[in-house]
Amino acid sequence: MNQIGRIIYQQRISRKWSQEELCRGICAVSYLSKIETGKAEPSEDITAKLMERLGIKVDEEAEEKARILSEEAYDLLFSAMNQEFKDLMNSENTALYDATACGIDLTLLRQLAADHPEPLPSTFEGMMDQRQKALQRIIQGNCEEALNLFPNAWMYLMSGIDEYEKGNIRDAQMSLSKSYETAAEEGSVRVMMSTALYLMRCAMRVHDYEQVKKYAASAERIASAFKDRKTVFLIQYNRAYAAAEAADYDSAYAFLRTLEKPNAVSLLLKAVCCEKTGNPEEGKSALNEAQKLIHSQSENTLSMMMKVMRMRLDDLTESVEYGEVLSELMRLIQNDPVSGFDSLYLSWLLEWYQNTRQYKKAFALLSENPWLAKNEQKN
Repeated sequence: MNQIGRIIYQQRISRKWSQEELCRGICAVSYLSKIETGKAEPSEDITAKLMERLGIKVDEEAEEKARILSEEAYDLLFSAMNQEFKDLMNSENTALYDATACGIDLTLLRQLAADHPEPLPSTFEGMMDQRQKALQRIIQGNCEEALNLFPNAWMYLMSGIDEYEKGNIRDAQMSLSKSYETAAEEGSVRVMMSTALYLMRCAMRVHDYEQVKKYAASAERIASAFKDRKTVFLIQYNRAYAAAEAADYDSAYAFLRTLEKPNAVSLLLKAVCCEKTGNPEEGKSALNEAQKLIHSQSENTLSMMMKVMRMRLDDLTESVEYGEVLSELMRLIQNDPVSGFDSLYLSWLLEWYQNTRQYKKAFALLSENPWLAKNEQKN
């Protein structure tokens, strides 16, 4: 489709005009149809009349500005410079350029920068190139097709994130590994950092502590180079959680004890480390602080986990009451899981089964979660 035909079609559709309404007194409907589909090149006179009726003025300066703006936005987007991309799109009234050759690009980019992006109507897809269609698919949530249409490091990253959020960890790791490799070739350092962060999360989901450390180190180097303290902290926090999960309690505690304003979850994790490193009183103090931060009924499961932890610090793991509290936690966690703490709960459950000689249940739990056996050996 030629640019004139695309612009006329786009503007007509956006106004919800029929072809007959637009071309009445100017040309035949069949001729307009050929113009819009690129099968006919209109004369200057016909073009001028159609553009005038649509209220469109051809402005070479606007065309150039739209082209520069769209390419700058693409560069920021594909470099995973998310905040800079949003700032650019929000600082410009891109709707002014809808009638330019880059109008579709800017409309799609504007949607990607929005809090709740919406795809363009399907009628616009006939005039889109591969890159534009890929953005349309991203907005529609079809990352796999977007990647096939326009493969680059950012598209692989989007595909990996999509698979991760769906729980398809192996597929996520494949896409993310390709993203990291492609980003290195493209020199897209921020894409490498974002990819490493998600590879670290994938490693946490499959309880691979060595891979967690590997990707955490990679992401932290890049974040530190950019002086991105927020991301550095996020990496260090997740690495501490993974360390505790892998029974590396000294490493986890070394980070958790430095937190100036810990939340309830990090205080609970600190108490776990204190139990394992022989500091029960400090663990109880951490739980006391954590309890002050619990204010809503929606945190019942977290409160129950703290109760179990307090009983562990009081060395009551073989008592009848401990079994009753753990059973109540089992019921709660099925309806109100605490994200990321499944490993903590499962390790307590395994220990309880073993202490109460429920060996069949212990064996079944280990069969479903073989990584628990590694922690048992370290403990």
